[in-house]
Amino acid sequence: MKSALSAGCATAGVLLVIASAVAPDDWYPAVALFGGLALLMVSHALTPCIDRIAVWRKQLLK
Repeated sequence: MKSALSAGCATAGVLLVIASAVAPDDWYPAVALFGGLALLMVSHALTPCIDRIAVWRKQLLK
């Protein structure tokens, strides 16, 4: 459930950031940009990224 919500927030966030890049100036793209960034932060808070280098290092040291 938590990962599905995180994936949904991330997807919506990326779409909003892309929409802000291609939107005309009269559509206030800054609102979409900051809304998308906020959704990406929520997604990251729900399921934080795993540091892959640390994981690989732990596996190599076993």
